[in-house]
Amino acid sequence: MFETIFDTRWAVERHRHGPLAAERAGYLRYCAFHSATGHSLRLKARSILWVAARMSLEDFGRVNGERLREIVCGSTGPAVAPTTAATLISSARTWLTFLGWWHEPREPLPFDDDLERFVKWMRDERELTPCTVEQWHYRAAKFLSWCADAGLNLAPLQPQDIDSYFATYGVQHWSRVSARHMANFLRVFLRYASGIGASRPGLADSIQGSRRYAPRIFTLCAGLGGCPALDR
Repeated sequence: MFETIFDTRWAVERHRHGPLAAERAGYLRYCAFHSATGHSLRLKARSILWVAARMSLEDFGRVNGERLREIVCGSTGPAVAPTTAATLISSARTWLTFLGWWHEPREPLPFDDDLERFVKWMRDERELTPCTVEQWHYRAAKFLSWCADAGLNLAPLQPQDIDSYFATYGVQHWSRVSARHMANFLRVFLRYASGIGASRPGLADSIQGSRRYAPRIFTLCAGLGGCPALDR
């Protein structure tokens, strides 16, 4: 599998002989089958290799959120940039879920009904791939949790509330690329919410690009370049 993702022999050998190679290859094969792009596969491969190299034998078969954060943020070596840590955790969580190794008690989420309806729409009406459904579910949950913490509901959301999300939460957690992906996702999510009467019409069209928030955001590529196990 790795030889179809990477062009250099050095990269292929690193991934092929790294820890949990079969488990990583199986997950990447699944993502490729469900139309993941080459860029996405390379990013996933680098991220889960980085995490796998820092897992202990006790982690094999059972990892929770606290332990995953410890693996990523408490590892030895240079400090991991916040945006890189978020990418590593997100990629590893999806991989561990695929393996059946993710064991995290599910806490009730704000707007749980809205979130479940959105998942059903993605899966049954849009027929999106499982990888996309998982990723968009995660992004929607983060956004809705932020709304709840800010004392906001979907129905009265204003454009300035969306700007606040990017300007407060976003600059602390996203790279420039991640912010652009989030803007694209929120347009889809808010158009869906407007279509079912859960948010005001036209809110999605008010979302601007991420450039205005970029000065305080680390670039994801720079962060990943600082990780020795993430080859190019």
